[in-house]
Amino acid sequence: MKKTGFDEYQKMMRYKYGYYSFMLLIVLTISNYFLKGFYSIERATSGMLENIILTLIVIAYFILTAGYKGAYFRMSENERNYAWLFLAVGLFNLYPFILNISHSSHHYIVDGKLTENVIQPITGSVFLFLPIAVYLRKRKEKND
Repeated sequence: MKKTGFDEYQKMMRYKYGYYSFMLLIVLTISNYFLKGFYSIERATSGMLENIILTLIVIAYFILTAGYKGAYFRMSENERNYAWLFLAVGLFNLYPFILNISHSSHHYIVDGKLTENVIQPITGSVFLFLPIAVYLRKRKEKND
């Protein structure tokens, strides 16, 4: 049997939230298909961009739930250091977005549809979910 570095609880939580994430991806993809097919509702400039955004939503869900349940990192890893790294990467990704909002050099919505410029701030937000989840779990454990 292959050693993963996760204990049984962590494995169970990862499998559980991995399954939920996959089901969420299926539901979002099917609903997106019906919105486009039957109602001609498009939320992004291309179908690929819509799929990327839906996938990022699912990734954010998994990171948030696994991080909050303590199942994102292996037992041997220092989650506090990784949380700081994720925070730095998230803020680094959001910094150009904040600058661009004030200067309006990039357009994130054109004709009511999201453009490719929205990927970087969404990715930055996803990276911020892990430190938030770790902080909330530590705070809950401290209060209990």
